[in-house]
Amino acid sequence: MITLRPYQHECVERGLHFFKSDKIQKPKIIVAPTAAGKSIIIAAIAAKLEGNVLVLQPSLELLEQNYSKFCLYENHAEIYSASAGKKNIGKVTFATIGSIVKVADIFSEFTALIIDEAHLYPPGQESMFGKFLKQNPQLKILGLTATPFRLKTSQELGAKLVMMHNSNIYNGYCHIIQIQEISKDFWCPLEYVVEEVNDSGLKINTTGAEYTDQSLISYGLSVDQKVMNEVEKYPEKSKLVFVPSVKQAAILAQRTGGAYVCADTDKRERKQIISDFRSGKIKTVFNVNVLSVGFDYPELEMIIDACPTLSLARHYQKVGRLTRPHPNKKLGIVIDLSGNTERFGRVEDIELKKIGTTYHIFSGEKQLSGVYFGEVLIKKPVSFIPKKFKDMELTFGKFKGNKISEAPDWYLSWCMDNINWNRELVGNIRLFLDQKKSA
Repeated sequence: MITLRPYQHECVERGLHFFKSDKIQKPKIIVAPTAAGKSIIIAAIAAKLEGNVLVLQPSLELLEQNYSKFCLYENHAEIYSASAGKKNIGKVTFATIGSIVKVADIFSEFTALIIDEAHLYPPGQESMFGKFLKQNPQLKILGLTATPFRLKTSQELGAKLVMMHNSNIYNGYCHIIQIQEISKDFWCPLEYVVEEVNDSGLKINTTGAEYTDQSLISYGLSVDQKVMNEVEKYPEKSKLVFVPSVKQAAILAQRTGGAYVCADTDKRERKQIISDFRSGKIKTVFNVNVLSVGFDYPELEMIIDACPTLSLARHYQKVGRLTRPHPNKKLGIVIDLSGNTERFGRVEDIELKKIGTTYHIFSGEKQLSGVYFGEVLIKKPVSFIPKKFKDMELTFGKFKGNKISEAPDWYLSWCMDNINWNRELVGNIRLFLDQKKSA
């Protein structure tokens, strides 16, 4: 039997209250940081519900992880997943969306749906997830994630992160576990070694949401030797290395005597590599983001990040592989050859802060959600104020009476997303931010 930590107990109680409430409620989100024990939280909630419970995971690895934790907490559950070679249904059923979307009707008697890594499921009605929900409107839905935001792109203004709690699926939080609540007592301490890099050759793709593949490949080649040096410097430490291309991963693995995994790696081969990695037979594994989500190896001592990204989720998930504590590990070391720590900050400093009626992601004082990427990447404050907006005042809200140029950018971005009754003012705000960004 597993004993819940205090914050896990509170989280479980909030989840149970949500499911057991007689009120008709839209789906809610539980925010649980990496290493908070989402598998345990899911197991405890699912075990205590009276009706049939479906637990959804985005991958076979996470399904097996969540299923095993449930079996430690309770006696038995079933698995419905083609990739697992099992298609059984029970009071609690663990499944992957690809296996159940075409047989959605067989879950018509289920009353509760718990979704792990909820941010990975597209909200559109024509997605597999959307089609499944359409056929099962009776389900009460609770999503769990460490990164409660999605990417939104605009041809005019570029890309930004928007919070999931106010979307066409989810409506509010069931519970939030802040990183600061668990990092001191339940995270392995982290040490960052940030090397100065030249990222001037990186180019943003047409979506505005990520760097182009070609510029990433070129960048990877430019730090190739640095990666080799870091791998050779720590021969006895277990190291997970992130690089931009499969070709680079394969070459570096061969040169260092390590291994690599990618999306096309045979399932049995991948399983064997990970097993050898965990046992210490292999000390270094190279990959291209495939081991950033759901890869559970508490003894992992080091990551070497040589893959720049504009994705906060990727940065968070990569570093998050180190946060799980283990008796044989005193320190998790982040070797940053990517510039990602400068872009987003340390993961320990990431926090959800309530601004008005909504929440946003901050790293220290730097706002990461609700602002366009161009603004996130600015290293120095922009002092330029277009003349047209110098005297224009806000006529409502928290900053009523302040000039547009005096209001913080996060608030102006919030206005664009939430104010629909004053198109002229919102249009001027958009122009102001656009001109400020390009100044």
